[in-house]
Amino acid sequence: MAKENPNIVVCLLDTARADRFSCYGNSRNTTPFIDSLIENGIRYEEAYSTSIWSLPAYTSLFSGELPSSHGITSWEPGAKNSLVPSLNNNYRSICISPHVMGGGWGLVDPFDHFERVKVPHKAPMFSPDPVLEEMRGETPQVGDFLNLLIKHKSARTIPNALNQLFKKKIRYKMGFWDDSGANNTIIQAKKAISKTDEPFFLFMNFVESHMPIHLPRDWAFNYTDQSATEINNINDLSLFDATFGDRIVSEKERQLLLDLHDGSLAYQDAKIKDFYEYLSDENMAENTVFVFLSDHGNLFGERDIWGHHADIQRHVCRIPLLIRYPWDTDSVVKKPVSITSLFDNLIHVSDGNQTEVSPDGSVFVEYSGYDEETLTNNNVPIEPWSYYQVSCIEDGWKLDWRADGGTRLHTVDDSGPDLTTKHPDIVKNMKEKILNTTGDPADLHERLGSGTDLEKIDHETIDHLSSLGYIMEENK
Repeated sequence: MAKENPNIVVCLLDTARADRFSCYGNSRNTTPFIDSLIENGIRYEEAYSTSIWSLPAYTSLFSGELPSSHGITSWEPGAKNSLVPSLNNNYRSICISPHVMGGGWGLVDPFDHFERVKVPHKAPMFSPDPVLEEMRGETPQVGDFLNLLIKHKSARTIPNALNQLFKKKIRYKMGFWDDSGANNTIIQAKKAISKTDEPFFLFMNFVESHMPIHLPRDWAFNYTDQSATEINNINDLSLFDATFGDRIVSEKERQLLLDLHDGSLAYQDAKIKDFYEYLSDENMAENTVFVFLSDHGNLFGERDIWGHHADIQRHVCRIPLLIRYPWDTDSVVKKPVSITSLFDNLIHVSDGNQTEVSPDGSVFVEYSGYDEETLTNNNVPIEPWSYYQVSCIEDGWKLDWRADGGTRLHTVDDSGPDLTTKHPDIVKNMKEKILNTTGDPADLHERLGSGTDLEKIDHETIDHLSSLGYIMEENK
């Protein structure tokens, strides 16, 4: 039986596709530990994010609001976090993350403790290094580099530069890679918990499933027999170029992407198991709520789209949602549920109420469209890629409605032909629900727009977003 205020641990695996979890049907045993923990928990079969990329989805998780309500539809400060202040006052809140939580957006501001984790494949040996800081995001000539070195006289720059050169030209070519911060996340989480009294709210962020996928050697080769060279090459793939036809992805390369994605899940699962065993040793695990989810999925060529931009599709908006409460539960919920529904549930649980996330009648997903400057700089027509989109999912149907008025109706699995003309009554009903919930996509396009004001973002965050493919080199 749970104590009055159970600990709460939320593990968000960024870009993790639901269908690649073994408990969601993957024939590979990608998530054995999570699966075992959820045997006495709840699996939400039809869970959905509110967006198809990180910042709007994270803001929805921490605000309980749709993007059209909280207003975050591009990389910009001002993201809302009302979840942490709404938890029971007994809780100490902790956030450990290598990703967007620490980008100056506002999401971490209410936490009692925040740790921005170093990403090993990016982190220099010695910091701070004024030369590297001034070079961040740039590609200086040798003369520029030497001038900076003379100007700052930094004794750290040469070993840092040599270390990065060694990693990229020797270690990584031989297949000895670093991860994207999961190991450091677990280490820092353990340290934070060791200094914290119960109850605590812990948010941990993992990004190993996000392209490019960086995994230790054993995990990278877990599901593939392709070479280190092929893995390095696929990690250099531009998903933008693949989507718009400038780069053809072979079936062999597509399979490697899936293999690496599955390997990333297995690696993160093992790290989460390590943390759970730590809590067990400290007699904390039994009275802890564990939540496992993603912010969005990824597309591997479905409808010729790669990554998580361009279009709202099932594999990019459907997310895993798995919860283990400290009281008896054992069920699979098949009705649609939104990531926003976690908001009230976690608040109620922190107050000692033994409640579960309830399914929603309808769920809504929003996407502000590709950044117009990115499209223009890459000679891609702005229409229809930059239009605001809203999708409604209910009763086995999925309706997509664009700002230019275009609609597309499918069964919830998002397969088969467009059924808009065959079911006008269903389209009319679902459009009315979109109007009453988010508003007209055309109005949202005018009010919220798209694009990123890079002047408001620090260099470190710009560099991080660029490495993940969110910001094109031409825009930096």
